[in-house]
Amino acid sequence: MTGKVLIVGAGIGGLTLAQCLRKRGIEFDLFEQMPPTRPEGAGLSLTINATRLLDALGFGPALRERGQVYHRARIKSDSGAVLQDLDLKALSRWGEALALHRADLRHILSQGLQPQYGREVTDVQDRGEHIEVTTGQGKALYELVVAADGLHSGVRRSQPGTPSPIYSGYTSWRYTQPDPLGLTELVEYWGSGRRLGLVPIGQGQLYVYATFNSPARVKSPTFPWHLFGAFPEEVRRVMGSMPPETRVIQTDVRELKTHVWHRPRLAFLGDAAHGLTPNLGQGAGTSIEDAVVLAECLYHHGLTPQALDAYAQVRRTRVQAIARQSRVVGRLGQLEAAPLLRLRDWVIGRTPEAAAQHNARQMMIHDAPQPPQY
Repeated sequence: MTGKVLIVGAGIGGLTLAQCLRKRGIEFDLFEQMPPTRPEGAGLSLTINATRLLDALGFGPALRERGQVYHRARIKSDSGAVLQDLDLKALSRWGEALALHRADLRHILSQGLQPQYGREVTDVQDRGEHIEVTTGQGKALYELVVAADGLHSGVRRSQPGTPSPIYSGYTSWRYTQPDPLGLTELVEYWGSGRRLGLVPIGQGQLYVYATFNSPARVKSPTFPWHLFGAFPEEVRRVMGSMPPETRVIQTDVRELKTHVWHRPRLAFLGDAAHGLTPNLGQGAGTSIEDAVVLAECLYHHGLTPQALDAYAQVRRTRVQAIARQSRVVGRLGQLEAAPLLRLRDWVIGRTPEAAAQHNARQMMIHDAPQPPQY
């Protein structure tokens, strides 16, 4: 196969795509505008649909060495009552879910790659048989460009007719700290207009996150523990053990709703294509799926617009379904009115475990891309 692909963005989606293209013998350059020493985020979870694809790429041992495999995910009320208990062991024959620090995942996915840091793409122009890319270092021609540069993608913004992310109505905070509880499962607590999650990410570390209904762009420099003082005792133990120098990240939760997956020689991937709300833990997972599917389309169809058509056709329906489901879960989790809260907790608490298992199996297994044979 002749020609070369440019991947813009060395985040999880861009790195995964680079590894997939390397497996398939497709030449590429990988540009990242940020320096390699940039501060990394906090934790993340990878459900089975993502880990089985990374296992196929050979990253399974490294993921399990750095992260924490978990077999159970629970939703609890702000009083500690269990509303939903999802046992993932029933799905273990297809793979394992795990959580780890975002920096560890990027380190694992970077192995053997040479991202070109400090390369900001300022313009992308379709020239027919090629696509012209402009950076601070000059211009270059590629067969295809893949924008994997995140929710606020500069490449997407440079293209006419592409939308901007919209605010969900709630903001989020996240950080990591030593785990005082010894957790081995994911737990999320639902209150009135607020949620708090505790996720063990391996190496004795705990990923802590919170959401709260708020106008956009209202910044708080510290984690808002005052919102969760009435939550269960284990939450207060985490609060009391948070090191004072901990770096806290606050981000308004935004969603990118778009039908624009590609131009003739430009593809969007991950958050640059479909920024999801984080309520199903599928942000990283869908980016990994995008990368695997796109690489297979390029492998089978060549570096052609037809390959990008095939990629969009495969991905659009699945991602839209996950986005809708995540949006609904977010709205339920952020409810404030007391009568609706009581109804929400009553309905979720009486949903049969078999129904939750069925939904998880559909999303993580049956509707998910199958691992390629490399």
